[in-house]
Amino acid sequence: MGEASQSPPEQKRWSLPRLALRFPHLTLVLSVLMVGLGVYSFLTIPQRMVPKIPTPNLGIVTKFPGMSAEDMERYITRPLAKRIQIAGGIQYTLGVSQEGYSKIVVYFRYDVDLDAKRAELKNLLDVVSNELPRAGANTTVPRVIHVDRQNAPLLQFAVRRGDFDRSRLKELLDNVILTQFQKIPGVLAAWTFGGPQRQVQVVVDRDRLAAYNLSILDLRGAIDAANFDRGGGPLLDGDLQVDVRVPNEFREESILGDLSKLPVANFGGRVIYLKDVAEVKDGVAQLYGDFFYNGEPAIWLGVQAEPFRDYLTIVSNTDVRMAEAFEPTEIGGDHFRSSATFLTQAHPKQTEGSDVYVGTSLDQLYAQRFGQDTPIPSMQLCIENINQSGGCAYGYTCVYTDSISWASPTEPLPVIRDPRVAFDQLFGAGGTAEERAARRQTNRSILDWITGRVTQLMAELGPADRRRLDQYLDNIREIERRIQKVEAHNAGGEMRELPEAPAGVPDSFEEHVKLMFDLQALAFESDMTRVFSLKMGRDSSARVYPESGVDKPFHPASHHGGNPKAVGEFAQINRYHVSMIPYFLEKLKNTMEGDSNLLDKTMIIYGSPMGDSNLHNHRRCPLFVVGGANGRPEGNLHLKAPADTPMANVMLSLLHKLGLDDLESFGDSTGDFSL
Repeated sequence: MGEASQSPPEQKRWSLPRLALRFPHLTLVLSVLMVGLGVYSFLTIPQRMVPKIPTPNLGIVTKFPGMSAEDMERYITRPLAKRIQIAGGIQYTLGVSQEGYSKIVVYFRYDVDLDAKRAELKNLLDVVSNELPRAGANTTVPRVIHVDRQNAPLLQFAVRRGDFDRSRLKELLDNVILTQFQKIPGVLAAWTFGGPQRQVQVVVDRDRLAAYNLSILDLRGAIDAANFDRGGGPLLDGDLQVDVRVPNEFREESILGDLSKLPVANFGGRVIYLKDVAEVKDGVAQLYGDFFYNGEPAIWLGVQAEPFRDYLTIVSNTDVRMAEAFEPTEIGGDHFRSSATFLTQAHPKQTEGSDVYVGTSLDQLYAQRFGQDTPIPSMQLCIENINQSGGCAYGYTCVYTDSISWASPTEPLPVIRDPRVAFDQLFGAGGTAEERAARRQTNRSILDWITGRVTQLMAELGPADRRRLDQYLDNIREIERRIQKVEAHNAGGEMRELPEAPAGVPDSFEEHVKLMFDLQALAFESDMTRVFSLKMGRDSSARVYPESGVDKPFHPASHHGGNPKAVGEFAQINRYHVSMIPYFLEKLKNTMEGDSNLLDKTMIIYGSPMGDSNLHNHRRCPLFVVGGANGRPEGNLHLKAPADTPMANVMLSLLHKLGLDDLESFGDSTGDFSL
């Protein structure tokens, strides 16, 4: 007899539904735990680690050259801010007015269709524009722009309290709350905007003023002179000298009385006090910008973090003596030779001809050693006009003013101002300039010319590399689209702010700088080049940067005469320039290469060969280094160099960290600088 076959016992396989049915309480506990961990992570994760989400913010910019800040607020900003409130989905608006310039930032909810809102605002502005004042060819109708919040404050608050006067609320925030925020480690700054500001007002009686033979300037001079610290002379102790400052300013608690008793002149043997010719009273400053939250007046409070502190090394107190005048004929020519000195740390030969001579620049020393195996060894970019030839001033050729990169002491490298030219050099299809121009005439993207090769390459790559290539190509297409948009706008026939600039150059400084930064980031990512230099401005530039909050041209603002207010305005312009850098750093940090990001592998050097621009002084010049450079700079440092240290010492050490260990000297270096 045969044996009956016996089937093996059925094996129970693990499955989530079966586990949930068998242990319902365990499933509930795990679900609650996962939700709890998710909420905890969301509340505690630093903002800088949150995935970047496009922010639904639009700006309305209007320019009216010559109109005062007060009139810009009254006739432009406030009327526009009120009219745009009818657009749905607005969380709050922020309006700023200054001389000749108005900007309203509209913060929409995240669930709105931003393209639809942009079109809605444009249609609304087309109607409203007819109601606004008009004057002059340079007046621009309100235009809608996207507001990039890449560098927005870490925290933003809209502060209101019904039983509190806004001036008292602003005073409380400024004097108490901001101080507490600024004490928190990692906070860079905290500030408020909007609401009335207390102002002590001096109301002058012109008849009394005339009776004492005084002018408004006499009163202003007396008040200014009484409100500054004065030198108390030096204290000497052996080799130690300490300069003493004696504070001589009005105290908040008694300012009205103190100011009233201020002596302003002597008339007929009698002391004339301010109270004899004017009334001193408490008041409120004229509002030239205000903040609205959900259509209601409020105070805005922002807190800015230090997102790149661990990458940053500041080196202060170094000198660039090679930019100084060596001969009597060179005196006064600082602006026209110092740019050539910055990256060479060498003294330019005074000439207006072709016999130029200075030194090989830091970036080119690196490019000659490590950039020869990339398609482009290095690229040189700039923001301001460089279309000059021959002599500039004080016996110096303009090439010293324009070029900061020198392949040899006699070979300045050309710089590119037009983003279109830079884009075509990096990514352009077509072997010649004529072929690239013909391709652009078709209005087709550069990527349309390489579709077949991209398809073939996609088939050869794995999923992760395909995603990376997709993102890279999307970034190229986006930059190309932005350049095309700028060119179309500039070719539209409207009066330009930069009429001499090529069509690819945006009138907006910020837009131009960001385009150049984006091109550099993409070039680094594709290893088209490993070396860039970017000159953000000219020493003698007359450009105005209204977005900085200052309406003075750059060069006149640099000659501040030591006046504290003017010094503050020039610092504000420079702060605006430096505020562009985090955009680039963020780009590099978000671009992965292997197991790290591009910021970890990059060294960025930012500085100036000018110390005190008012005196054409080249001592104690600004310099900072940011980026990981494969772990070479330590970061999170502020190093103050000993007196008389050449900036060349720092650059020599940076070259050593970049791999040029055999370099014994650079410029006027006297040795290494410990970084």
